[in-house]
Amino acid sequence: MVVVTSPISAWCLMRGQLAFLKRAGFDVLLVASPHALLEKTGHREGIRTIAVEMPREPSPWKDIKAILKLNGVIRDESPDILHYSTPKAGLLASLCGWYRGVPTRIYTLRGLRADGFSGAKAWLMRRLERIPLSLSHKNICVSQSLRERAIKLGLAKPDRMTVLCPQSSNG
Repeated sequence: MVVVTSPISAWCLMRGQLAFLKRAGFDVLLVASPHALLEKTGHREGIRTIAVEMPREPSPWKDIKAILKLNGVIRDESPDILHYSTPKAGLLASLCGWYRGVPTRIYTLRGLRADGFSGAKAWLMRRLERIPLSLSHKNICVSQSLRERAIKLGLAKPDRMTVLCPQSSNG
């Protein structure tokens, strides 16, 4: 199961990756917020999709609703592998995957949400970013500079951060 906040991320950043996983024998399910691109991505990649509204901006009530729905999808699908990326999807899916005991949880770190803020909001965003990094079995950074920044900010230890293919968001 792959979870991203917006299907635009899957459409652009994961082009071909989901189809590759399907050809490799994985039963791939993409979960993202409802949008025409969700179904379009599913069709292009030849995979199943499920819509779960996950607003990008913090919204406690909508986030709780998303956690409950995502938790239900994970319960019903019972995935062996849960892969999430983008900050909001990382936070929500890592919590649900941990709660449901998904055996393999992978977080792809594509950027740091806190970098767009200062003061208390940046501090809070960094604390929230630690959650998926700590609840995941493997953390993949899309670049060496992002890995170094996350380590410098104390978000994760070096041995918990991997760069597969430097400067590539699609491995």
